[in-house]
Amino acid sequence: MQELVKGSQDLLAGFRLIREPKLRLFVIIPLLINIVVFVLLITGLSGYFSGWVDGLMGLLPGWEWLAVLRWLMWLVFGFLVVLLIAYTFVFVATLIGAPFYGLLAAEVEKLLTGRSGEEPTSWGQVLASFPRSISRELAKLWYYVPRALALFLLCLVPFLSPVAPFIWAFFSGWTMALEFIDYPADNNGRSISDLKQFMKRHRGRTLGFGMLSWLCTLIPVLNLVSMQASVAGGVKFWLQAEGMIKSEPDKPMISD
Repeated sequence: MQELVKGSQDLLAGFRLIREPKLRLFVIIPLLINIVVFVLLITGLSGYFSGWVDGLMGLLPGWEWLAVLRWLMWLVFGFLVVLLIAYTFVFVATLIGAPFYGLLAAEVEKLLTGRSGEEPTSWGQVLASFPRSISRELAKLWYYVPRALALFLLCLVPFLSPVAPFIWAFFSGWTMALEFIDYPADNNGRSISDLKQFMKRHRGRTLGFGMLSWLCTLIPVLNLVSMQASVAGGVKFWLQAEGMIKSEPDKPMISD
């Protein structure tokens, strides 16, 4: 439980960090990308919501006893559709903005390690990092998709549907942590495999960080800045766990 709390505190620290004036530019660019993606996604998909839920309901067998649970099943499937839209938003926004999130992670690391006076990363380096960033995003997608499909099929089993949201919550927390802690891992030359091992060593803190990050992506408007906060919080998590900065109670980080 203490590790879960520590992970959630990492994300809260991330929200404070992105208010740091030195990071403002690196927060605003992903914010603009997120706004465009969010508006296009909601505009394009909102009209399909009921149709998708009704389509999933049509997959259920016509057993009489199941009719009693149809309202619950509708809620479960509605929840799954919301998750689908939220994950689509996160994937598209991070795929487009990955180099900028990597830049934000690098600047947060400089700030937390006391190297903020160093020359900032050039935009040429950002453009050069696009192929590697997209490659890592696709690798994370490859990790996510087969597991998500397996869980989705599990949700179609009637007696397992009531617990499906809880299973999804843990899985979503894990994958969100993988998404955002990857930026400091990548900046420090670690592979996706190395990152997975790191997360397993800090399982409780990873889940606490990832689950709160996932919840924030489900809240409209907040999700526009929660990804930047998750990147910043992920850097703090990584640096503390790797012994690169001291593990101590959070202190105000905002410059006067």
